[in-house]
Amino acid sequence: MFYTFLALQLLFVFFADFFHTTISFLSGHLMYLINKILIYLRFGFRFDTIKYVLGLCLLTWQAQAQLPNAMFNDSLQVKPADAHKLYFGFRNLNYFKNNEYFGKIADGYTLFGYQLNPKLIYFPSENLRVEAGAFIWKDFGNAKYTKILPTFSLKYQRDSLSFVFGNLEGSLQHGLIEPLYDFEKIMLDRLENGVQFAYKHRRAKVETWVDWQRMLYPAGKYQEEISGGLASEIYLLRNNAWHIGLPLQATVFHRGGQIDSVDKPLTSILNGSVGLAVTRRLQPSGFWRAVSANVSHVYYDNFSFEKQLPYSNGKGLYANLSVDTKPFTLMLSYWKGDSYLSTRGGALYQSVQQAWRGDTFYQLSGQSLPLIANLATEKTRELLIIRLLHESKLMKCVYFSARFEPFYDLANKKFEFSHGLYVTYRQNFFLKTITGE
Repeated sequence: MFYTFLALQLLFVFFADFFHTTISFLSGHLMYLINKILIYLRFGFRFDTIKYVLGLCLLTWQAQAQLPNAMFNDSLQVKPADAHKLYFGFRNLNYFKNNEYFGKIADGYTLFGYQLNPKLIYFPSENLRVEAGAFIWKDFGNAKYTKILPTFSLKYQRDSLSFVFGNLEGSLQHGLIEPLYDFEKIMLDRLENGVQFAYKHRRAKVETWVDWQRMLYPAGKYQEEISGGLASEIYLLRNNAWHIGLPLQATVFHRGGQIDSVDKPLTSILNGSVGLAVTRRLQPSGFWRAVSANVSHVYYDNFSFEKQLPYSNGKGLYANLSVDTKPFTLMLSYWKGDSYLSTRGGALYQSVQQAWRGDTFYQLSGQSLPLIANLATEKTRELLIIRLLHESKLMKCVYFSARFEPFYDLANKKFEFSHGLYVTYRQNFFLKTITGE
């Protein structure tokens, strides 16, 4: 009951500022979006015809608030049948992502390498899972390992409630939309450390977490860094054919501290989104699997005492329309942002040059980050993104994904693209049963 109360409090705090815009947003912005897309693509159809086709599409929507990233998830499952059993677990991600970006906001670069996570997993009881291992990260072209870190997770689960301490069920598994959480975090910032609560019910789900990114010790010449978030959805209709829900999401970032030795102001940033998601499943074993769409109002607020960033608050409109078939998924995404920033969100959606975040990719270079005042800005960002995605199961525990994602920058009138290949391998090997007092 306490966790439910906590989740409701977080929902109220995060979304009170923009709940009053939800109804007008959901009713008006989707039609505006479709009309804008058609104008930019210069379709020659009459608007009456478009409304008719749109009406047919509305009957077959499938909600998917983010990209289909299930193959990257590593759930810490707790099953009563595993009580007192010891396993050796092995997790592996192989990645290649090439960003052919030449604009001034998102940087162009290539990510190419692998991650390994061998670990021992033990279930002391039917409700408890404990695991410890190592995280090994290697970028190709780098003679040294990028990072080698210990991992530890403790998960307690009872009915609809679960609690994780240590390495979280994090990264893409949170299910946040891209303006709030960058897909590249799975390659550049995989581990999250802290505490996590989750509640799953037939009418709703709520997940909250704290990720302690940088510990501050007395007289440290840096500031502590903490992030947290909320991923939730209220189910309005949920059955084998339909899924209609209201996703509510938020992330919070804080950089500061009282015992450091640097004279820098604190930074506190809130990002949130509220949207509508509708699911219509078609034929799971047929060629046409599903048609999907969703729309979200995205919000940014810099509530630091001393404002250092170019914009103190901003907003955005994010929408996806996709067709899921047997060989591939085709997704059309639209983004329009006004003065939007996010410490964890995708670089394409920002109104300030990517390096402002100072995240892992730039820290690894060993170079000093440029001053905020010297970074490029674009107050308004408007993008039309086409995504061609293929995902397949090669064999038991091995999954493959190929992605091609060109986009058109409507403000700067130019095409850019990214493409990637990914292979994941996840498997547990039973070792023995251990019983103890």
